Amino acid sequence: MMERKEGDLVAFKKQSKNGTEFFSGTARLNGKEYWINIFNNKDKNGNIYLSGNLKEKQERPAEKKDDLPF
Repeated sequence: MMERKEGDLVAFKKQSKNGTEFFSGTARLNGKEYWINIFNNKDKNGNIYLSGNLKEKQERPAEKKDDLPF
């Protein structure tokens, strides 16, 4: 995967199990990598807006071959 420059983000269209579409990807801010999710929403007046969240990527502990489920 190509390393992101500071302030860059990328998100791809996804679909949840219940059929809701959203965008999911990664961002780089202050030298850290984050997971991002972006959702389409409507307010009570029917105006469309975007909302989202960021979650810092955490290093995964190294997995042993014996720990894999398959």
